[in-house]
Parts: sequence; structure tokens; C-alpha cells
Amino acid sequence: MSSTHMPYEAQPRSGAPIQVSWAGNPWSLAGICLLNILLIVVTLGIYWFWARSEYRRRMWQMVRVNGEPLEYTGTGWELFVGYLKVFFFIMLPAIAIVVAAQLVLGPKNPLLVVPMLALYIGFIVLFFVGVYRANRYILTRTRWRGISLGLGEGALGYAWLSIWSALVTGLTLGWLYPWRATALRRRLTNAMRFGSLPFRFEGSSGPLYGPFVLVWLVIIFGYACMGAIFAMVMHGAMKSSGMQTADPEVLKALAAQYVPVAVTLFLVAVPVALVAMSWFEVRKLNVFARATKASGLSAGLEAHAGSYVWLIVSNMLIMILSIGILRPVAQARRLKYLVSRFSFTGSANLNEVLRAREETGTQGAGMEAAFSIEIF
Repeated sequence: MSSTHMPYEAQPRSGAPIQVSWAGNPWSLAGICLLNILLIVVTLGIYWFWARSEYRRRMWQMVRVNGEPLEYTGTGWELFVGYLKVFFFIMLPAIAIVVAAQLVLGPKNPLLVVPMLALYIGFIVLFFVGVYRANRYILTRTRWRGISLGLGEGALGYAWLSIWSALVTGLTLGWLYPWRATALRRRLTNAMRFGSLPFRFEGSSGPLYGPFVLVWLVIIFGYACMGAIFAMVMHGAMKSSGMQTADPEVLKALAAQYVPVAVTLFLVAVPVALVAMSWFEVRKLNVFARATKASGLSAGLEAHAGSYVWLIVSNMLIMILSIGILRPVAQARRLKYLVSRFSFTGSANLNEVLRAREETGTQGAGMEAAFSIEIF
């Protein structure tokens, strides 16, 4: 970290503007990607934890706040130890319960559904607790001028909100999704802080429903077309055979006849769906950024659907052509896209940003490693 920044006591009490910028080339990670994949293979996967921390440390250094880089202090050892804790204290006991239930009840006993259902629900809760704790771990390992970000308690509340809102979203055929995404973002943002400076979320899901309607209609139209093609194939097969059940040979002929139609529909639907979903995602990113406040600061983001579509498509090509090896490059390109379009308006008095209690636990590290959770 640079030691040339203005000390806090020398900064004006009225506050100072905060400028966020990007300095670096995402492709500079390509070399370390190739080296790390070799080390991961040689160590039978163990070096993955250190590689993950190294990628994040390098990416964080490319983010500058008032000209100074962010610092990532998380380590591969923390991820490794956290993963071992999750494996030995959660995964192994779960496996033992399943084996014991099969031995006691018998492999075909219908009562086996009880422990299996309990484990299934438990892992769903654990996953969403893991998402929250992973956010907490990464934020507490992110520093600027020696002061870390943080996230308060609330993992179980976040998990409960995630689960019941997901169920209701399904029951409403997806219409609750914009509200759900906003509620989860509000829960995280309101628990965040920089040192002793709290963040707050002041936004609603209303602006998201415009682009969401288009996404919903595209998805429904796609399902309807596929269903119609299937129905026509089945109807034609049964009509040709003059029977209530379809003749296999006639069914194959009709299926081959409708394959070009289905392929054409797919080739048209995918770009339309990509544009529609990108429009929604960009609106969500912009709305969530504008809703983020901290003291006298208001955040903003100027993302656009066209450039976001290109980012998604090009990152997919990078991932496919490199068979996943250059995934960190794709992640860095997305981070660069967001940081380059992000801004703060207003000012903050850094004299008032005290050092909050440092978080040292690795529970979030274990959850992040076990479920491979990314938060950006």
C-alpha cells in the first residue's frame, strides 16, 4: 500500500470527493492463469485455494480509489482451512447420516425420504448462509488506506429471505423476481460498512419491472413455441398412424421435418433473449448503484445494454476457447467494466471513518470455497 496519502487528520473537515478508477489490463492475468493451472494439476487441486486468492489480490490492485489501490488481504491458507472445516464438520456428518439411515432402515425403505429431505433443506439453508458469509469474508479482506470494509451479522435472516422469496417467485411465475433481487440487495447493503461508516440502500424494485416484462415475455414465447412444435409432431404422428398412440417411424419423420423450424427458432430466440436479459441486468446494476448511499456520498453507474451484451459474448468466447483456464481474465474484464462506469457524487469526511473491529474468522472462507461463490 502506498504511504504517501494525506493523513486523515490533515484532510479538510468539510469532506473530500471520492473518485473510483481502473488501472491495469485484465489480460495481464493470462500468464498467471497458465502457471496456476499447472500448479493446480501438480498439487491435485490443492493449489486452487492459493490461486483464487492470488487472482483476487491482483484484480483488487487494479481498482483505484482517489488514485490509491485497494488491498486484498485474504489468503489461500484461510480458504483451505475454511474448506476443511466445512468438509469435516458438515459434509462428512451429512454423508454419515445418509449411510447410517440406509443401514438401519434398509436401502429401499420409504422412510429414507425423511433424513434425505432434512439434509436437502439443510443444504439449501447452508448455501444461502454461505452466500452471505462469503460476502462478509471478502469485504472484511478488502482494505483501502488500511481500513477494511465489513458486513454485519444477519446470515440466517438473509437465508430465510432468499428461500421464501424464491418459493413465492416460482408460484408467481417469476413476477416477484425484481422485488426479490432488490430486497436481497437492500439486506446486504444496509449491513455493509467502511470502517465505522455505514452504507444504506434507498431504492425500490419499480424501475426493474419495465425490462423484466420483456424478459418474461421472451421466455414464455420460447416455451410456447417449443410446446407447439412438440404438439404438432405428436398430433401428426397419431393422425398418420390412425391410432391413439404415435407410430415410432412416423414420429421420427415428423420430428426430422420440424427440426429446421426448431433450430431456426433457437437461433432467433437466443440473441433476443440475450438482449432482453442484458437490458434487465444493466437496469438492475444501475438502479442498485444509484440506491447505494454512505454519509454524504451517492453512488452511480452508467452501464448500457449494448456494451454489456458485448462483454457477455466476448467473455463467453474467452471461457470456451480457453476451456475455462482464462476465467480470471473474464472476471477482471467484467470488474473493469463496472469500475470504469462507477462513480460517487458528494463528499465524505475521512476523519470520521474510524477503524471498526477487525473480522478474523474464516467461516465465510470455507463457505466461499465449498460452494465456489463469487460476489462480483
